[in-house]
Amino acid sequence: MASVGGWQLNGFGTWAVERKADGQLIGNVGIFTAWRDLDPEFGEEPEMGWIFAAETHGKGMASEACNATIAWIEANLQPTPIWAIIAPANEPSMKLADKLGFERLHETLYHDDPTVVLKRPAW
Repeated sequence: MASVGGWQLNGFGTWAVERKADGQLIGNVGIFTAWRDLDPEFGEEPEMGWIFAAETHGKGMASEACNATIAWIEANLQPTPIWAIIAPANEPSMKLADKLGFERLHETLYHDDPTVVLKRPAW
């Protein structure tokens, strides 16, 4: 419901990602407002997130889907910074965030777990 509601209220949201070869659901990617209590600006600007099946790691599928999402964002939304949070141990997502233009701001605790706060500048 939250995903559908994001599209209704904000004009943006997340997409399911299917593998082209067989239509298998392999992930989810998009932007949303999570209203996290991490930085003063964090709740005011959208957050980007992605999650993909382990079987897809290292095959470029997450990169393809995330780049398509960034292209959609830049074509359809007003320029605005985009936030992300990633567990520091999640090296594949940290590498992908770097490729997508996210800058590492700092590390903090979120729900008692180490969390890296990242921000992609407005385009």
